[in-house]
Amino acid sequence: MHSFGTKLLSIKQLQLKHVEQLFQLATQLKSSFMSTGDYGEHYHTDFSRRLVFLLFLEPSTRTRMSFESAVHRIGARCSSFSNLKSTSLVKGESVLDTIKTLEAMKPDLLVIRYPDSPMVDQHLAESPTPTISAGSGPFEHPTQALLDVFTVKEKLGNISGKNILFLGDVRHSRVANSNYHLFKLLGANIGYCAPSFYAPVAEQGWDHSTAFEKLKEGLEWADVCMVLRLQKERHSEKTDQRISEYVTYYQLNEKAMEWLSPQSYIMHPGPFVPNEEITYGAVNDSRSLILNQVENGVYVRSSLLINMLSGDSR
Repeated sequence: MHSFGTKLLSIKQLQLKHVEQLFQLATQLKSSFMSTGDYGEHYHTDFSRRLVFLLFLEPSTRTRMSFESAVHRIGARCSSFSNLKSTSLVKGESVLDTIKTLEAMKPDLLVIRYPDSPMVDQHLAESPTPTISAGSGPFEHPTQALLDVFTVKEKLGNISGKNILFLGDVRHSRVANSNYHLFKLLGANIGYCAPSFYAPVAEQGWDHSTAFEKLKEGLEWADVCMVLRLQKERHSEKTDQRISEYVTYYQLNEKAMEWLSPQSYIMHPGPFVPNEEITYGAVNDSRSLILNQVENGVYVRSSLLINMLSGDSR
């Protein structure tokens, strides 16, 4: 079962067989939990002596709590690090030294979210500590991509040939980057709808995608619309005027939802900002899978943890 090594730092590491394996187990875990309240006998390793460190150096609600829930549900032990003000980082310790310090405590697995840092990227790639990326700067969020694609597959069945539209701040979204590669791996058609200042740039590698200038055209094309939060914390320029322009022409609201097929779905990786990129009318629409994503995140991450912890890396 331990099929793709001791690290998941990029969605590009995964082959189709790995994705299918993770999804198969996630489906079994979900079915068992929905019917009995636990995961049953769908894995055969006792994880009660396995220790997982959750190191979150950027804010998180869904991903951190999802991983923590997944650790507990498989019976492993969890130590969580997220309140930066109570750590040695406020004393001047570097992020890299913090990571090395925690690795020296020999966790069985490190789950880490961290800001853009080439030094940390290099260290994590070379470190012997088994590691899962829970989001790295604006570049990668592999487990979000896994749960998003799992949710779409659960609703649509076959993903190959389906039209997946990314709406919003594609340029600064690690979610969009990881999702793009995973949806392409499974044969989906990728499109995006964004103003020029939020559109992907060449180095992001969105070569095989369709750009839509108008929201109506994009929504009419889409089987799934993935709405993205405007990543203001990653914008280098003043954003007020641009956000106002975005809201006017690209916001997913009740009017825009009329352009989406009754058989299509909307998603959002969260957190969403009401009345900015999306309105509550859209969030609460019957075609919204936003809470399905949150729910499925626990099962998908549980499947991944079982995969990683079942190996002979220790």
